[in-house]
Amino acid sequence: MDQLIYDTRSLTLDLSPPVLYILGIEAALEWLAEQFQEKHTLGVALDIEKITADLNKDISFFLFRSTQELLMNVVKHARTKEALVSLKKAGNDILLSVEDEGIGFDKSDLDFPDDWSKGFGLFSIRERVDYLGGQCYIESKKGVGTRITMIVPPTRTGKKEKGNIS
Repeated sequence: MDQLIYDTRSLTLDLSPPVLYILGIEAALEWLAEQFQEKHTLGVALDIEKITADLNKDISFFLFRSTQELLMNVVKHARTKEALVSLKKAGNDILLSVEDEGIGFDKSDLDFPDDWSKGFGLFSIRERVDYLGGQCYIESKKGVGTRITMIVPPTRTGKKEKGNIS
């Protein structure tokens, strides 16, 4: 029973850490980088600007969970031990990117994946970015690596032109 309680608390903390709501997205990404180093031996370099915009809590949560999902993709698929997470202002919007120098993939693999576990996370992130009025860019090349870039408004504004896959 104690293990079940511990596991439940750990899962809750992983999904929505208090640091995200108390100290903001920047501190939450630092915490996330430490977690991936400890649990998955993935070195996560951070290039983070202080975001002075008043980020909607839903946008902060989305950016955090998307970063978590993308870093897990690096762990599962990229065959590398390093990743870079960048968080910056892009005009009035927020730019977040996750990149690696892993094995990369062919963009056509995302169209109709044989195994939806390989593409569903990216698909749902792209759909959510679109819903939030942002743009998502997926760049990948076999043998070179992958970079996923999301540009979202600090508050939901509605749909904009979709990003692309290259």
